[in-house]
Amino acid sequence: MVCECDFLSVVGLLVWCQAVETLTELTNLGQNVSINCDLEEKEIYWMLLKLPNRPVMILRLFSTSPTPFYYDASFRPKYSVHPKHHLFIKNVTLDELGVYYCMTTEAPPKFSNGTRLHIIVKVSVISVSLQVIVEAVIGGSVVLPCSSTQHDLELQDINVHWRHNGSKYVYDITKRKDSLEQQDPRYKNRAQTFPEEYERRNFSIKLINLTHADAGEFSCFITHSSYSKQETVWLFHYSLEKKNSSSLIEGQVSNCLFLLYSRMRS
Repeated sequence: MVCECDFLSVVGLLVWCQAVETLTELTNLGQNVSINCDLEEKEIYWMLLKLPNRPVMILRLFSTSPTPFYYDASFRPKYSVHPKHHLFIKNVTLDELGVYYCMTTEAPPKFSNGTRLHIIVKVSVISVSLQVIVEAVIGGSVVLPCSSTQHDLELQDINVHWRHNGSKYVYDITKRKDSLEQQDPRYKNRAQTFPEEYERRNFSIKLINLTHADAGEFSCFITHSSYSKQETVWLFHYSLEKKNSSSLIEGQVSNCLFLLYSRMRS
């Protein structure tokens, strides 16, 4: 398993290896700025690099809804997205200075040219996660949890995006309706939701006929104009040998998946 800190460090290295930086100078703080993204992909991340710190993930865009997922609630009033993935920054302060990149969700990612926000004067996200481990058998089924406690949000305005290992489309729920046009074929007829639970803001999915290829990271993004939340489930494959068991013959191997569940809200 790769932790978030290691992932961001790798992203930082890839930025320096792949991207070319351009320069945008600001003569005064307090300006509004629009930054171009020269990638054509439908789903991208926007990130900010302020050396020597690790990159900061700002938001993620989805092809099936106009509402971004924000990685920190404080980013919502500051950043927005305009046509062609342009990042709009409102009322720039010293906190927003640095180099901005847009990045694809695929692995390995591709990066845009960087844009530095700079002023003449030299200027010298906390997430809380809950993790739960659950065992599931290869060939069986498992429920991947995802829910919101914000029951005052209108369902019509909520979009949910399930992704596997960052970029594979598992399931999308847009304005209370299933949106499966871009679903990865491997999940067709294998991923199921619970529509009767939507009113309780439960957007969990059930994955059936589990295979070794299902190992990895499943992320659930809940987006709304005033709220964002991410929940992540890690599926790990291993072989477990059980001996002297009343339910298994001695020496029989049981292939299993483990779920490691975490959540992040902004």
